[in-house]
Amino acid sequence: MTMRCAKCGNDTDVGPGGMCPACMTLAGDPRRRIGHPRYYELMEKAMAIHAAKNSDYATGSDPLSNFRECEKAGVTAEDGCYTRLSDKWCRVQNLLRKERTGGSPAVDESIEDTLLDAVNYCAILIVLREERKAKKS
Repeated sequence: MTMRCAKCGNDTDVGPGGMCPACMTLAGDPRRRIGHPRYYELMEKAMAIHAAKNSDYATGSDPLSNFRECEKAGVTAEDGCYTRLSDKWCRVQNLLRKERTGGSPAVDESIEDTLLDAVNYCAILIVLREERKAKKS
């Protein structure tokens, strides 16, 4: 029977706990995860980075309050997040160029750290878009 997954919200066949097979795999035994194991390690690291940075940047009542700050200047939270994401991509390009030419970065942040930040900005941008769409409904 097709229903909405309790975790991801997709309309699909659901199993125990009202979750689709993909969400049950993610929530369950790591040995049952589909795909490359390193992918899941990186996603867990990205989540840990998000949690740590969130406690430094946002308020407890609104975990995205730091992204909403730009709204005071007339910039949407989505556009502010996109700008931060764009900054990360520029940094990746510069770090890759420096790596190829033997240069060293001015700040001690690896390409991998920068990419994990970009992963989090992508997820946050999705959340901001979902919130905006929900307010319109």
